[in-house]
Amino acid sequence: METKQIYPLAIPKGKTHKCIVCNRLAWIMCQTCRTVSYCNKEHQELDQRGIHQLICTTLRDLYAEPKRVIRKSEKERFLKKLLDAKLKIINVCLLRAQKNLFEGNYQLVKPAAFQSMRLYKEIYKTQSANAIPAFLVLAEALFGLDRLQEACNYLSFAIECRVKSLYNWKSPNSYKVYRTLAKMYLVKEEYQLSIESLAEDIYFASELYGTQAIQTSGGYYNMANVYFYLGKPTLTNSLYKKVVDIWYKFLKDMSDKKLAEDEEDDNPLSQTIPFHGLDEAQAAEAKLYLKSIYEWWQASKSNHMHFAKLCLGLAFLYFLILETKEAQHYATEAKEILQKIKGGKEMLKEIRIFLKTVMPRERFNPNI
Repeated sequence: METKQIYPLAIPKGKTHKCIVCNRLAWIMCQTCRTVSYCNKEHQELDQRGIHQLICTTLRDLYAEPKRVIRKSEKERFLKKLLDAKLKIINVCLLRAQKNLFEGNYQLVKPAAFQSMRLYKEIYKTQSANAIPAFLVLAEALFGLDRLQEACNYLSFAIECRVKSLYNWKSPNSYKVYRTLAKMYLVKEEYQLSIESLAEDIYFASELYGTQAIQTSGGYYNMANVYFYLGKPTLTNSLYKKVVDIWYKFLKDMSDKKLAEDEEDDNPLSQTIPFHGLDEAQAAEAKLYLKSIYEWWQASKSNHMHFAKLCLGLAFLYFLILETKEAQHYATEAKEILQKIKGGKEMLKEIRIFLKTVMPRERFNPNI
């Protein structure tokens, strides 16, 4: 990414350029979009990896001067188009921030979260309840970076926004507030408060999406982790099994849809395109939950039906994100587990169909 140096004397009075990553005085600016500034090259590279490469040209087009004068009759439509473009960028930023959060890339969360906050401020002028997801994702990233005080500040901003705006507790963000609170209590080793917050998280997520929804699974997963720290393996296992059941059903449904679409579409390129029913944040979340449970059960040398279901769920996940070798590995492992425990005839049949249908497919090479 090319940059342009900022000369303080050339900046109009009353206007300053702040670094998108740390909010300090900026000295360089992106040459392409001319909307994002940085205090040093390191923060420029961090932003580039975190989000800017996805939105640079969109930002350029968004803030470019109109090619002609906007008539009064067209102004409302123009402003609506501008608002839609900003909301779309915010959605891209939050998805990428959540993906990096689930993957443990905490430093890369910050640029995307700050960019979404900046756009929220442009749209709503003041701190709004709409900005709560950005505050929460940033708080969780800061917990991961061991910056507890900063994380608590952003969590407080989220709670303050909720209170000031007469926040609707049936909003999709309700359960997320409690989930982030629970993580704060977990970091502080206040386990009982963490469990109570997660109980609220599960309640609100269930009210909105149902008890078997992937949105609710995060509450079960985090509660299982708290019980793990408390040395209660039976409770941990029962909650992990619930997480596996939810994600298995979701990923199986997504895999069936992708297979059906591939059969309808004769174009071989369709088999090389990731399935759009699963966004990048959901894929990262599924990978985090299922791989963590897999590693724990593998370390404890578990061989049971849910372990086989977990492996097959991972096979579906890797199939959806086009990592064929990993999909084959986990499907084969699920098959071996079921053969050892001599059970799960229906699941064995499902695995054989999956391996037969998916794995032998020749991937289309456009260079041939």
